[in-house]
Amino acid sequence: MAYAAGDRMTAGRTNRLQPKQYYAIGSGTVAGAATNADVPSATVTFTTEAANAT
Repeated sequence: MAYAAGDRMTAGRTNRLQPKQYYAIGSGTVAGAATNADVPSATVTFTTEAANAT
């Protein structure tokens, strides 16, 4: 998100500037070699504090 001279700081914009930590929790095991590969049927869900956050 870019800011231009004269933009107003709102609470929503300030919250989006804060760094956030997200933690992954495994729900099962996958057998296989320890390599960098996609995990079949894996999904990641994020909950954001602001609507339309990217």
